[in-house]
Amino acid sequence: MTPRQHKEFVEAEAKKAQEAAEAWYPSLSSSRRKLKSTLKEMDLFKLSQENIPLIIKLVENPNYKTSGLFGGAVNLFNHDCIHVLLGRGLLVKDEAFVIGYTMGSTKGMKRWKRNLFMFMSKYFYPEGYRFGEEERFVFNMGVMAGSLC
Repeated sequence: MTPRQHKEFVEAEAKKAQEAAEAWYPSLSSSRRKLKSTLKEMDLFKLSQENIPLIIKLVENPNYKTSGLFGGAVNLFNHDCIHVLLGRGLLVKDEAFVIGYTMGSTKGMKRWKRNLFMFMSKYFYPEGYRFGEEERFVFNMGVMAGSLC
């Protein structure tokens, strides 16, 4: 395989994984589905810790002290489990809801912390992870839903 063919192959695989991630939606309508089997469906396209941008790790990963500012930081496995339990897919809107839900469930999500997170997610997150106005609204709904738990 030539370097060009390899590059085209890697790009094609990345595109297939992206399409699969966008189409993935954990249905909660069937009570027979198990968490383990639903998580296994994500193996084709889920990100590993190394693929996540540093700014997101600093804000959302519990291994970094800076994540303690916002609360609700969970490791990647638990984050994936929350996606399944909430019945949310992997679009940016779904990410916004899941992150908002986990942060809101800590009961320590003050307004200034929420505004600081939304500022960071709008201006500092890389393209593809960045929250627009719609995602910021969904994030706030997730915070409110999480605070009720």
